[in-house]
Amino acid sequence: MVGLGTYGYAAPTMTKKISAHYDVPEGVEIRGRYSEEFAKILNKDALQFVADLQREFRNRLKYAMECRREAKRRYNEGALPGFDAATRYIREGEWTCALVPPP
Repeated sequence: MVGLGTYGYAAPTMTKKISAHYDVPEGVEIRGRYSEEFAKILNKDALQFVADLQREFRNRLKYAMECRREAKRRYNEGALPGFDAATRYIREGEWTCALVPPP
């Protein structure tokens, strides 16, 4: 498991920090067992890439998860899922498709 410190991931309670065994960028922690095979995959460049992605998109991910929780709450209260109004023109448009080609 790769945990990115305080960047939105809760660390499992039964794992220990083992970042000392890996060459990790600033602010990155790896929790779980160490393996030389993992170390080949979880190299510093790969971990930096994941950390950069997480730092870039964490607010959008947090917002998306909040939206999902809110939708789940509504569904649990009996609401039905609906379609996005912005895509109505697609659903109500005239659709045709090509004939199935012969075998």
